[in-house]
Amino acid sequence: MIDRDLQNKAELIENSTSIAETLALLEDSIRYSGGDAFIMADVPRYDVPSEHDVHISEWDLSWFERYAQQNYVECDPILKEARSNFSPFFWSDIANAPNWSPREKLMMDEAKYDFGMKNGLCVPLYGPKGLFGVISIASSCRRWRLSQRQRWSLQLVCHYAYEKVWQHDKKNNSSTMPQLTPRETECIKWLADGKTAWEIGKILGMAEDTVRQHLKTASRKLDVHSRTQLAVLALKLGLI
Repeated sequence: MIDRDLQNKAELIENSTSIAETLALLEDSIRYSGGDAFIMADVPRYDVPSEHDVHISEWDLSWFERYAQQNYVECDPILKEARSNFSPFFWSDIANAPNWSPREKLMMDEAKYDFGMKNGLCVPLYGPKGLFGVISIASSCRRWRLSQRQRWSLQLVCHYAYEKVWQHDKKNNSSTMPQLTPRETECIKWLADGKTAWEIGKILGMAEDTVRQHLKTASRKLDVHSRTQLAVLALKLGLI
């Protein structure tokens, strides 16, 4: 048995015609299931941690930057568990495992206590060659749980969404790099630094509405629909 609402979302994602539509359906499915934010990423090989490739991130930008600065991809216990678990699992299911290193425990404690990510669900994504990606979903609810049926259904949604995004990224990587104007680039740089549109306007000497328009135009060029995604993708593509 599967959750009919999530099954319908999966079918809509399969037939979606844009990344914005795909991500909106994925976000709806995640919030319907009790999640707050998510990250979609390739899983790096053990010997090449730098290949950790983030496709979409709805994490708090401060946590995303903290994770990157500390190079937590090298010790992330969620990724480690995903490599040996075919089924979606809650972070709380593996919390305080006896074999966790101090650095692994530090990473999870920071996520939980400093950034409000009390629990989460990791959806490992497997193909013919094994594990290739994950969608990890955070929740502010410490006791967040799903039935087995809901887990399987959400996993189906995640597989369809990941495939759509992967195909989109592959196409974009082989096409012409989007061209941002100098003003758009400046606005995104300050956005990635955690500034609001009002603060960016004060820094750059322009109206808040003008800043919003620059960010909106840049988002359209990069085919993203949130400011977090805009900042992350611009960093990933080397545009800022």
